[in-house]
Parts: sequence; C-alpha cells; structure tokens
Amino acid sequence: MIYLIEPTDNFFFRTPVPFEAGGETSAVISSFPPMPSVYAGAFRMLNKEAVRPRMRIGINGLWLENSFYFPRPLDLYPCRSHEDTYFLKSMKLKKRPMSNYPLDYMPYIPENNLKKEEGWENLYLSEKSLAEYLNNDYLETEGLKIDDKYIKAEPKIGIEIDSESGTAKNKQLYQSVSIRPDHGLKLAVEVNSEEMVDDQAIIKLGGEGKTARLKKSDYQLDILIQPDESKYFKLYLATPAIFKNGWLPSWIDETTKCGWFKDKKRKITVKLISACIGRKVLCGGFGYDKLENCYRPKEMRYAVPAGSVYYFEILNGSFEDALKLFHKKCISEYRDNMGFDYKMINRTRYCDRGFGYALVGKQMTGGVNNV
Repeated sequence: MIYLIEPTDNFFFRTPVPFEAGGETSAVISSFPPMPSVYAGAFRMLNKEAVRPRMRIGINGLWLENSFYFPRPLDLYPCRSHEDTYFLKSMKLKKRPMSNYPLDYMPYIPENNLKKEEGWENLYLSEKSLAEYLNNDYLETEGLKIDDKYIKAEPKIGIEIDSESGTAKNKQLYQSVSIRPDHGLKLAVEVNSEEMVDDQAIIKLGGEGKTARLKKSDYQLDILIQPDESKYFKLYLATPAIFKNGWLPSWIDETTKCGWFKDKKRKITVKLISACIGRKVLCGGFGYDKLENCYRPKEMRYAVPAGSVYYFEILNGSFEDALKLFHKKCISEYRDNMGFDYKMINRTRYCDRGFGYALVGKQMTGGVNNV
C-alpha cells in the first residue's frame, strides 16, 4: 500500500550534525527527503499495541504529479535546460586509465559535451523518464529541478533550556530550518503491514514532534523492463543503501569484483565492471535501545546515496535472473537491532526497511564492447 504524506505544519528531519557543533551558535538544517528509517519508526508507532508488528517498507521518497519522482541517476549529466527542466544524457564507459580506480571501466562525459550545463543538484526524474532511462530507450531524458519553488525553508531561532533550573543556558543560541513542501510536492512510502492503517491517520514524523497526515493511494509502481539476451545490466538505487563493505556490497569480492546473489532457487554470478557513486551520506537517528532500556542516538552509519549506479557483467545466469533477483527489491545489508549479519532462510540479504531500493536497467547495446 502506498501512503501519501502531507505535513500538518512543516517537516523537520535532523541531519547527523549536533546542535553544539557550531560552538556558541549553531544552525541545523532539515534534510529532505528523510532516510527510509524515519518511515519505519513512524509506522511502527501506529502499531505499538502489537507485540511484534510485522512491517516492510518499500519504495519511498518524493511524490509529485500523481507519481513518484526519483533522484537523478548519477551516470546522467545535464546537456541543456529550459526553466526548471533539464535535459539529461547518459555517460559512456571507457577502459580504466592507469590509476587507482578499482574497476575495469569508468563512466565519462564524451569530449564533445564537456561544456555542460550547471544544475547537477536536486534533479529528479518522473516515473516515465526513469523507465525510458532504464530501458535504454531515449536520446535525452527530462529531469526536474526540485528547488525552492517546491521546498520552502522556514528558519526558527531558539535557545537551549537547562532541564534543572528551567532557564536559558548561556551561549546556547541555535537556529533550526524546517521544510514546507509546496506546489503539490509530498512524501510517499510503500508500507506492507499486518496491521491496518486508517486513511487520514495522523502520525508523528521526524523531529520536534512534527505531525503529518496520511492518505492511502491505489498507485502501483509500474516500471517494466523488457528482458533480452544481454550479458550486461546496471543497478540503480532509488534510496540510500548501507553495505557492509562501504560502497561495495558484501556479496562482491573486494579483489576480483566478482560475486553471486541468490534467492530461493534462482542464482546469478556477476562481475562489477563499473560504478557511478555519489559522496557517502551519514545515516543516524534516534530510537529505543533495548539493552540500555532508554531512548538514545543510534549508531552512525555511512550510506551509498540514492541515484548511485552499478554496472555488472553476467558471468553465469541471465538478464531475466537479474530482474527477478534485484528489480524493485531492497538490497541494503543493514538492519537496526540486527546489524549486518542477520540470517534469512534461503535468501541473501533483502532489507525490509526501505534502504537500497533497486531497479534494474539495460546498458547500451553491446554492453562495453562499443565504448
């Protein structure tokens, strides 16, 4: 079930930066959209009367014009623009130069397009544009810039209060900046749960006790990839992913860059030949610690950012196997309270908290042979 989320006032999602980081004064700006774990915590509170509510978070992120909008795949670059619409082209692959780059091929912008447009940040693709990109069925695809037209920043000044005296602390002035979505922009999340969630329910979401209103939607993510005989495919991450080995999934050998993935009776063996990955993002939070029997900050983790793309060569298996194993699946390897080493029967690490939501795409015709 897809739930659309609108704030009753505005949103505030803490970044990992502590208030005291700036010394006497500090500014804390809300991140947007939030990490997938924010949704898990909010919906778990709706089911708090259940002993062990079973819940799975799927695709999550921004909602606009009656569908999801997805972060720009990082192997697309802007070639021209018109108002807040950017036209994007795909990078190509070339043999690794003599450097410490760890993979056989590296993405690059063709020389005749080196004069690129500004505006790489906050670009999002509609479902239609993303489907064209993943099916390799385009020359240029459109990206929408989600800027201050859609996201209004609302600053607020405050000061820390001493819990014992109830008075303001000296030199503890701070500023927090909340987010108010505008022009139809909403948050959306796929939640599958044993417990029913009422339409128009009010939930607490994010920091400062902010509340939001839920609305059920009949929408179904319908990005179809036509199978073919190709021995190459790419994985696009629509949400941040936490891997045991940093940017590299643990089922890929760090030396050979080969590995296998299986689910039940289906298995695929691949080699990672290239990747286009953004700067790591910090993933923390605040929650209940069963061992300490109190609420406390969560352990900080590094996540691969949404929009990152991995290129694979199939050594054993088929493109259809890749679709069945990875398409619309959460491949992140970390779960709260279970760490990296949790075991699941007949599976190699699927995550049920919305991290690492992957979509399979086709590489250019002929794989790497025509670059």
